[in-house]
Amino acid sequence: MLEQYNNQTGNKHKGLRAIGKFFIGFLRVMPSILAAIGIFLIVAIVSLAILFLPYFSTFKTVYLDVYAAAENLKLAQNYLENADFDKAEQPLTEASDRFSHARKELNPLLDSYYKNINYIHQQLLGIDDLLEIGEQISDSLIEVSNLGITFIDILQTEDISFQNISVQQKHEILGALKSAGPQLDSIRDKLEIAMLQLKEFNDRPIFPLIEAAASPISDELPKYEPLFRDIAVYGKILPDIMGYDRQQNYLFLLQNNDELRPGGGFIGTYGIIKVKDADFVSFFTDNIYNIDYPARPYLQIPTPKQFKDYMKQDYWFMRDANWWYDYPTSAKKVESFYHLENGPERQIDGIVAIDQTFIESLLDITGPIEVDGITFTQGNFTEKLQFEVEKGFAEEGIPEAERKAIIGDLSKEILNRLFSLPRNEWTKLLNSVEQNFEEKHLMFYLKQTDLQKQISDLGWSAEVYMGGDDYLAVVDANLAALKTDSTMNRSYDYYVEEKEDGLYAKVKLYYENTGQFTWKTTRYRTYNRIYVPLGSELISYRFDNELVDLENIDNFEELGKQTFGHFFIVEPKESKTAEIVYKLPEIVENQLRGNQYNLIIQKQPGLDVAGLSVEMKFIKPFRGQSSNLDRKGDSVRWKGDMVKDMEFRVEF
Repeated sequence: MLEQYNNQTGNKHKGLRAIGKFFIGFLRVMPSILAAIGIFLIVAIVSLAILFLPYFSTFKTVYLDVYAAAENLKLAQNYLENADFDKAEQPLTEASDRFSHARKELNPLLDSYYKNINYIHQQLLGIDDLLEIGEQISDSLIEVSNLGITFIDILQTEDISFQNISVQQKHEILGALKSAGPQLDSIRDKLEIAMLQLKEFNDRPIFPLIEAAASPISDELPKYEPLFRDIAVYGKILPDIMGYDRQQNYLFLLQNNDELRPGGGFIGTYGIIKVKDADFVSFFTDNIYNIDYPARPYLQIPTPKQFKDYMKQDYWFMRDANWWYDYPTSAKKVESFYHLENGPERQIDGIVAIDQTFIESLLDITGPIEVDGITFTQGNFTEKLQFEVEKGFAEEGIPEAERKAIIGDLSKEILNRLFSLPRNEWTKLLNSVEQNFEEKHLMFYLKQTDLQKQISDLGWSAEVYMGGDDYLAVVDANLAALKTDSTMNRSYDYYVEEKEDGLYAKVKLYYENTGQFTWKTTRYRTYNRIYVPLGSELISYRFDNELVDLENIDNFEELGKQTFGHFFIVEPKESKTAEIVYKLPEIVENQLRGNQYNLIIQKQPGLDVAGLSVEMKFIKPFRGQSSNLDRKGDSVRWKGDMVKDMEFRVEF
């Protein structure tokens, strides 16, 4: 279940970060590692042959096979380092054949008299494990070298930039990637088999010489197996996302995370991005009010009651449609309003959302950018942009309907800079993109079901975790508090304790408003929702150290979770706390009967929390915990910043 969550959130995937260096690194590193395995195996086989005199000829054949495989791998490595892929194929094939033949020769020993002598039999099985690993990785190298020719040739050109790659080249690359799906799946499957064999090998009581043979692959293979898993996904989705053979139209959202909403921030700007063969056909942006206001005479959909209660707003429009922290849910609702408000683009293939934090990370790569005489940097972007669209436009005589035109001009200039990056800067850009996906400052939703599933597997979807584990998400909706989230400090404590009659949880929230009354900041007004496992029983709610009547706490099911909602205000220069106590449902208690407890804490899109502490205390003695937990007495704890979704595990 946790593995499914890791795939969903992207906590384990590093494919995007390494994709620029991936093929080259794998092709250069793996042959030398397999050759090293071969050398250790040769020594081990010679040593063990003395114990197996009746099978001396078998060991001699295995020895010769492994020696030949190692020599072929050394030869292949020389070819691969010089990008001579055609010549590398023959020695790689020979190495694979030799590993396979050695396994066949070893097989009679596995079923011989020595099968009854466990320690000796384990040594033979260990050698067989390593031979199969060698065969699987050799086969993978053959497929990777064949597959990577087109991509590596482009990446190895030092002076290339994305802008310099022709439309035809981009089309050919996307086509090759799309047709490579079966190959990528095959490579992934081979490496998964190799990983399973490595696990079996590591579980055996192995003779030191044989154990030494596995140490190089034990260090390196776990780095590459998840990369291949993700690249297999990239091969399936990137051609479609980037408009291979058919233009893709994306609804674009710029969310202001200084004015936090559940889906990431107030939607101040929307747009349409059109992509064909990895080229931007067009990129249009506009003020959200320019589509919302014309719809007021005819669109009268009631808002969620919180807008009516705390903002005196009766009707719902696109700018307020990201009401859920589950991004797919918010994205669907935003698109529905786009069409209801007569958005001109009828065909929408997906919805992409970004916030100021993401743009700041791009400016860190591009450097300062000047638009309309204003210089934007990573450090001043948010402050300057908010001033220009809220105050500066009037001073410059710009009509209110056009006050956000500067956002479109800035976006185009950023794209131009990014497309002009030299190849040696691509890795930095990929690092930034991956980090923003993980931290939910960049989110994707695709309407094609199979592609959305792949997006989810990569952790790009910012969706709610739906497993049966213990769970927590804290979500704020800034309701008429201007850009006050820019001056709010937050921290959360989560405490869970096992008692005789079940599991009890306590969430404590700390809010500090460091701002003052200005054109930009004011008192903080938030509708706060706490999402916990469905069926949790609310026991008490304290705000500012005073008990709140539970009749005044919204208690309902939403997004498959039990949800406790409460509106509160934090005045400038003041701090407030909320403390929520509840009993966890039986589905979570059942984990303890299975000798394991899992906790998932998901962050709100657009929000980085400066402080999170977790403490767990159980009656049952525990025998282990995830590496991010520290054991202190009869409890386990964690403390740090929450910039991405977190997972914790305790075993009993």
